Amino acid sequence: MHSIHPLRESGRPQRVRRATCTVTELEETFMETYIRLTACAIAIIAILVFVTASYTSFERQIVL
Repeated sequence: MHSIHPLRESGRPQRVRRATCTVTELEETFMETYIRLTACAIAIIAILVFVTASYTSFERQIVL
């Protein structure tokens, strides 16, 4: 069922644009995109939390 690509043997698998795409290749592409989007969302949330935390501590210093 699985066809072994010669490109996958050396280092990172390179994505080859072809007219026919197997389901596994589509799933791999979808998972890569999903992982990237999740990482970006986590980074944005972390930045927002850091900015709000530093802003609130800055406000507290002004009040005190």
